[in-house]
Amino acid sequence: MIPSTALRGALVALVLLLVPAAVLRSQVLPPDSRAMIETEIRLERRLLGRDLAAYAQARAVEQRERGRFDTAAARLDQLLTGGNLTIESFENLDNEVRGAAESARAAADRALELRQRAGERLRRIGALQEELAGRSAPRDPVSGHWRVRIGPGDHTGTFDLHLDGTLVTGRYALNDGAAGSLTGTYVSGTLRLQRVDTQRGLDVTYTGTLDPAAGRLTGAWQGTELANGTAFNGGWTAARQPATEP
Repeated sequence: MIPSTALRGALVALVLLLVPAAVLRSQVLPPDSRAMIETEIRLERRLLGRDLAAYAQARAVEQRERGRFDTAAARLDQLLTGGNLTIESFENLDNEVRGAAESARAAADRALELRQRAGERLRRIGALQEELAGRSAPRDPVSGHWRVRIGPGDHTGTFDLHLDGTLVTGRYALNDGAAGSLTGTYVSGTLRLQRVDTQRGLDVTYTGTLDPAAGRLTGAWQGTELANGTAFNGGWTAARQPATEP
């Protein structure tokens, strides 16, 4: 079994190798855009560190529960072939085997989720660093007028977005009367937008995968009531509308 502290140390070393502390200076980006991207990179690094620490914990739990499963299963095998079998001893060991197997499976699923999330963050950090170095692709599949549909409840509305490098700004207007500004990023096909509605006391983050050829976004959103911290979530889709003639 790999100790949790050793695993965490190895993961931190991997991050330091894959995510250098400094990036190339670029003369292309204005100072305010550089500052926003650098803030995004710092945030992603912090979140990546949390994900890796949680991954190490999940792996430690998985290994511990697998060991508990092996021990309980061996005892159960011995009981079933030994001759001192009673319903009480069988049920106790069988429940222990089932519980350990379920805990190990849950921890493995959690570790897989965190590993995939870490990969996404590393790709996002790399793309942001390329933007700072002035090597981003010139395509703009984001800017424009989008018709959105938000569930549950089948709410509709519009997003008007503008892409500048990896940074996204815009405005939203929903059929329930909510309207305001959007800020976020577009990196490696993933759009992330944050909407803060202070009048209604909501903080909502939209994450979506973009199909540039089809002009469609599909994803999920998570929200928090600012007053009490209550969380809620759902799905959303958006279709890019053709540009109108001036």
